[in-house]
Amino acid sequence: MKKALWLIVFVFIPSVAFSYLVRVNNESIEAEDFKEVFTRSHVYAQMGQKNKPGVLTEKSLEEALKNLIDHHLLAQEAKRLNLDQEPDYLQGLDYYKRYLATRAFWQEEFKKINIPDEEIEKYFQEKNTRWRVRQIFTKERNKAEKALRQLKNGETFAKVAQELSEGPYAAKGGDLGFMRKGQMVEEWETAAFSLKPGNFGDIVETHTGFHIIKLEEIKSPNMEALERQKPGVKKNLLKNKQKTVEKKWKNKLRADAEININGDLLKEINENIGDIETNEKVIAQVNGEPIYLKDFLPLFKRKLAGYSAMKERWHIKIDSDKVKNEVVDILINQKVIEHEALKRKYFKKNRDIKKQLDNYKRTLLVKTFKGKIVAPQISLSEKELENYYKKNEKDYLGPAQYDLRLIEVKSKKTAEGIRDELLAGADFPLLAREKSIAASARKGGKTGWVSERFLPEKIKKEVERLKPGEITPVIEKDIHYVIVQLKEKKQGQLIPFTEVEEIVKKTLWSKKFDDFLNKYLEKLRKISKIKFNKKAFKAVEGEFGIK
Repeated sequence: MKKALWLIVFVFIPSVAFSYLVRVNNESIEAEDFKEVFTRSHVYAQMGQKNKPGVLTEKSLEEALKNLIDHHLLAQEAKRLNLDQEPDYLQGLDYYKRYLATRAFWQEEFKKINIPDEEIEKYFQEKNTRWRVRQIFTKERNKAEKALRQLKNGETFAKVAQELSEGPYAAKGGDLGFMRKGQMVEEWETAAFSLKPGNFGDIVETHTGFHIIKLEEIKSPNMEALERQKPGVKKNLLKNKQKTVEKKWKNKLRADAEININGDLLKEINENIGDIETNEKVIAQVNGEPIYLKDFLPLFKRKLAGYSAMKERWHIKIDSDKVKNEVVDILINQKVIEHEALKRKYFKKNRDIKKQLDNYKRTLLVKTFKGKIVAPQISLSEKELENYYKKNEKDYLGPAQYDLRLIEVKSKKTAEGIRDELLAGADFPLLAREKSIAASARKGGKTGWVSERFLPEKIKKEVERLKPGEITPVIEKDIHYVIVQLKEKKQGQLIPFTEVEEIVKKTLWSKKFDDFLNKYLEKLRKISKIKFNKKAFKAVEGEFGIK
């Protein structure tokens, strides 16, 4: 262990005296908590780094533990500064507590669901039974009534469908083929699947128009397939039962709750509403707790956007009052469930949930500290921005331009043979004309000037290393192989300050922010009491396979 890494004096004490890995002032970091954090952060660090698996080292563990200690120090400092009383912090913590409690509530209720095998078999049979159906469809009731009269007078269903039905299936005599339950709207299916094969029913009205339905035949599923599909069937059945449980609880809790809806305010809201100043107004109350307009508007706008897309596709009319009521219902349901979940005191009864809440408190405290304490200290003058731009001009160059030649072939072996010939002195343009399958072959492989922005990453990486006249190794490109020769390179031009000012501002602001934060942390480390359990750390190293 390199003590210099920590910038503090560690006190090494036998692990038998401690149940922690590190003690930061009055808080303990347990080995299990650190392992969880390190594993998660290490996995995230490797995401996007294809074929570059991260190597676990003592240094990487030390760095992760140092970061976790810093995290605790900042959270403690935020609390010392009473930032845990800030409205933003309290609101964020309240939202997360409700989220955790609600999740625990549903987990507890869903565990009670039992699905016996006979129920799985019944569900499988019902879901996989197929009905062959014909229909006569029209948007006019008079036309539907005429069709029904003709059918009752003995005309064949197929003939009447060809004459009077609307839509693409009319030409097929209304034959929709085989279908399963769940493909059509509820009122359509109720009518269709109550028929006996060979019979047709009365007129059925749906939101799209009027239907007369005939059931041709029923095909039952092969029950031998159930054993193979049982896990998936059980999963689907579980989802359905969970929805039933959710509905039951929402109805029960709503019936017991005191709910008041601000109908006048609801009437004022329309489809063109923006981010109005009155978003602190109360649109409803549940057991005395308000639901604000600011909570209602985002969901209302998302719902409207979804219905607008349906309107364009299906030409249906949007009932904005219906949408408003849907949104209010969703928010009221959310409140009644939150109230019930919070009553169950999961944060006292469940250690894991309490730990999740404690971890989130620290994260939120650190975020609040950075926003309330560090960020206001950062200021940028125009002169600072311009000086930073001048010192780092290389970071603000436009893309480099490359004049290239290219040979593309189908096999790696062929490509390697061509490259050997080129290294032996063969003429690149000649080989390109003879052997390349690229469009540039007739030009001797010449691609012309190409911006680095438009080069595939693999080619760009190799071309950047070349001097004029040199060639790349064989590069795999999709299913082919290429060899590229650099003829000439033009460095990117410096982009004017006015065009990159915002980028410079963000970069310099982040740098000054990090500098200030690191200096603050350095002071916190010096005044803090940090006890480190060396044996516990060695044990963690061993668990990760670090010697």
